[in-house]
Amino acid sequence: MKYKKALISIVSGGLLISSGLLQAKPMTGDFIKKYDQNNDGQISLAEFNQQLNATFLSVDSDGNGRFDKAEFLQYSEQKKAEYEKKKMTRRAEAKQRYFNKLDQNSDGVIAQSEYMDVAINKAKEKAAKRFAELASENGDGNISQAEFMQRKHHKKAHKKHPHDAKKHGHDPKKHSAEKMFSRMDSDNNGEVTAEENRQSRIKWFNKLDADNNGSISADELKQAHSARRKK
Repeated sequence: MKYKKALISIVSGGLLISSGLLQAKPMTGDFIKKYDQNNDGQISLAEFNQQLNATFLSVDSDGNGRFDKAEFLQYSEQKKAEYEKKKMTRRAEAKQRYFNKLDQNSDGVIAQSEYMDVAINKAKEKAAKRFAELASENGDGNISQAEFMQRKHHKKAHKKHPHDAKKHGHDPKKHSAEKMFSRMDSDNNGEVTAEENRQSRIKWFNKLDADNNGSISADELKQAHSARRKK
């Protein structure tokens, strides 16, 4: 499996199919917490396998020691639904926190003055940070016209929203799940055995274990996350 694909599982929240199996793709802290059974801040291969073995049993719904594509996609949809529910809850909580921040006198409504006060303070903080970045180049605390003109301004590339693909009858997440299943099904017989799963997850573990010391640290997860973002 390509390095980029192997690392997809450690980015942001949710549930994604990885080379090892259907795998949570949380932020580094959540990932460590999920797998680190002895709380030493690292994930050993034994801990990694223990968690993924449990996941394998969950995917193998009929208990025959292997799972086919139907079982794999069914489990994927189930976990995706669970993730979406949690995401909506987190989003609602974030909105509530922001409302509380705007509602400075806690009277249950946001007055224009409260909204403007928070917005102005936020803009000031952003402007101060940006100015500090620009002014730090020569250390004089000012930005000359020449320095300003030489400074590069980067614009974020427009990202195509996943829902755009769905409008045309293509679900990228389902397509990704099918591709991942094909990679795990090494003998192409339409089923993934426990051994095929074991081999694929070892490859994934080794990709993350950058220093080859037999465990995955938080720093290695962060490095992998950073490397993927540069792809």
